[in-house]
Amino acid sequence: MIRDVFLPGVLMALTQLTVCSPQDQSAPVELTAIPAEMHGRWGLVEADCEPGRDDAKGLMEVTGDTLTFYESRGTLGPILEGEEGRIAARFAFEGEGMSWDRDITLTLGEEGKTLTRSEADPEAGPVNLAYSRCETSA
Repeated sequence: MIRDVFLPGVLMALTQLTVCSPQDQSAPVELTAIPAEMHGRWGLVEADCEPGRDDAKGLMEVTGDTLTFYESRGTLGPILEGEEGRIAARFAFEGEGMSWDRDITLTLGEEGKTLTRSEADPEAGPVNLAYSRCETSA
């Protein structure tokens, strides 16, 4: 008799817990562009951020759909994955009379002050470069 009363109560409680539990908050973010918090000028060294420098070879400028470097420019292609503070995508590059595709991951760190660019270059091996956000002039 206890089983007849107790078991339905337990099943009802479990059903309510399942229905009332919050949704998974770690679902991936669906991105259609490079996140705005990554936009701006990023330098490998402080000198890359100096305005007007024509030899800033470590400068990377990020917009919603492009990565611009010293002698090349990558246009955003398919986004492979994205989550808060991170995007992995294929970029179509052009520069110095050549064109190529590259899969690149950008990861924002240190309260938006650093940006890591990672890629697996089939010819040169893995690339992991840490950029610092260039200060904007006031």
